[in-house]
Amino acid sequence: MTARKLLAAGAACIALAASGAVAVTDQPQPRWTATDIQELLSVVEESQSEGLRPTDYDVEALISGLIAGKQNLDATADHAALTLAHDFSEGPAPIEARRDWHILRPVTDYGAWLNRVLASHSIGPSFASLLPSTPAYLQLKEALADCRDSQGNCRVYEINLDRWRALPRSFGARYLWVNVPAFRLDLIEEGQVVSSHRI
Repeated sequence: MTARKLLAAGAACIALAASGAVAVTDQPQPRWTATDIQELLSVVEESQSEGLRPTDYDVEALISGLIAGKQNLDATADHAALTLAHDFSEGPAPIEARRDWHILRPVTDYGAWLNRVLASHSIGPSFASLLPSTPAYLQLKEALADCRDSQGNCRVYEINLDRWRALPRSFGARYLWVNVPAFRLDLIEEGQVVSSHRI
């Protein structure tokens, strides 16, 4: 079953649960509500636009549990959410693959982050806040969408989106930016190119 069909099936099951048609026993209440799971599934589906694959995030296991009427899907939803949060924030490639970048990023406690998200029921906005918002990243997303519309080979856009997610969200007020394909070195101050040199 495709990711889109799985997500559609999951949405139907969530609607049934939310309507009260699924009986609730005296078991401890799960921390993932039906609405939160629905929002998580929406974020997973939309991850395609970031160059990611929804099937990498336990979609089938999560929706199979919904179809089977499982009352508590906390473990499955936690695993999907934590994996997706990591990939939104840092990219899915292991840190060992980027040791030669020599870029340090602060360690994120994704478990604590998810606890705050569930306490505030802010699934969509919280995941969106993990992604880069630079013009270059947004332009790559547009290029990926155009490539997919034309049914081209879009892997290069997916790889570069992943690289942007692996970078720190801020480089400071003043830094050097090396554009290897363009053979150019730019000096950036306060978000503006103040000097550019061929290399």
